[in-house]
Amino acid sequence: MGRSEDPDAPWQPFVFDSRSRQLRKVGPELTSPYDLAVVPRSGSVVVTGARGRRKGAWLVSSEDGKAQLIAAGDFYAVAAALDGSRVAVVLSVGGRDGVVEVKV
Repeated sequence: MGRSEDPDAPWQPFVFDSRSRQLRKVGPELTSPYDLAVVPRSGSVVVTGARGRRKGAWLVSSEDGKAQLIAAGDFYAVAAALDGSRVAVVLSVGGRDGVVEVKV
């Protein structure tokens, strides 16, 4: 995804419902989105961005759209483990990048 030209533009993930063959929005509107990862075997996605004034990595359920902040900070790239047990997000602080691992 990368940084948007307008970081304050609202953004929301979509999921494809194979039964209805339709796309539908899930979760809250975010600003400053950067990346999204599907979490295998969980029915969830992780999105990095801001919800209101809270920046972080958000675990969003594709079933009910509930969002949970799983790590606070100015995160960028995100990836999920193939077994869906953990998520890794890249955090940049003072010009240095680091990886934060979160159990989901």
